[in-house]
Amino acid sequence: MLASCVTSSTDQDEPGKVRIENEQVRQSMQQLLHNVIEIEGTVRPAISVNENSRMKLMAKLLNMEELTSTLGAGQHITNHPLLEENIHQLRADIVTARRAIELQPPNYYWVGRIAGSCTACHRDPR
Repeated sequence: MLASCVTSSTDQDEPGKVRIENEQVRQSMQQLLHNVIEIEGTVRPAISVNENSRMKLMAKLLNMEELTSTLGAGQHITNHPLLEENIHQLRADIVTARRAIELQPPNYYWVGRIAGSCTACHRDPR
């Protein structure tokens, strides 16, 4: 799943930007994957998600927001063109999902779509 995040370019750093090392990108992507798996495990089997689970989902989504903001926001750049191109949309999808479950009553539709947002870069190798 992380195969598309292995490529690196030889572009020079942009002035005023902080380069994120490949290992940090790999670790952040693994954390995002772990969060997506846990989110899917919480949302899929449940017809209705209890308050405790909703709070855990919000914490996961907040963590994912933080991870995605450090991978492609403002002063941060990477050697991963696909990541640079798509990270802002992934973050926007995560923010939408978090805001939707903060509603009363919560809307879990967007939470269920988070894994689909990953397919902008990651394709099933089967």
